[in-house]
Amino acid sequence: MTQRMRIRMTATKNEIYFDFDPWALAGKKKPKDKSELAAAKREIADFVLEAVIDAVGDGNSPVAGGKWKKSLSPAYKKLKSKESGVSFANMELTGEMLDSLEVVNQGSKLRLRVKGEAAGRADGHNNHSGKSKLPPREFIPKDKGTFKRQIIMDIRDIIEEHSDG
Repeated sequence: MTQRMRIRMTATKNEIYFDFDPWALAGKKKPKDKSELAAAKREIADFVLEAVIDAVGDGNSPVAGGKWKKSLSPAYKKLKSKESGVSFANMELTGEMLDSLEVVNQGSKLRLRVKGEAAGRADGHNNHSGKSKLPPREFIPKDKGTFKRQIIMDIRDIIEEHSDG
């Protein structure tokens, strides 16, 4: 299982990301048919994005063993309740950071990433840089991390739908 997390933040391009090979995660072989392979990758990318956003929206980490501090300070809880109608940590005050979350094709792999100005906030809660003092709310795997078991099982199901038999 070859996975890699890398943080790249420069003045012109901010990005925090996790590259993953869905077939390695699922322990399955890639389909030989290129159109099936492309269709599977698109479906897996859409699924992973939806699964991560759903978990975060419920105030849970989609990362295996991921930390998630659900509580908020009293002042921030009041502001968040007023702005978003939710009084627990779900990364949705304005929605900007989750709007910038995407899963894109990265050669033979897929990349879950946050780009742009929101990358700094994403790193703050994921703490890939190791420098954050923000409460942990991990939604992008790091180092040798991966997604929760149910996400991997659902990826496996998608792959099986597109398998060569």
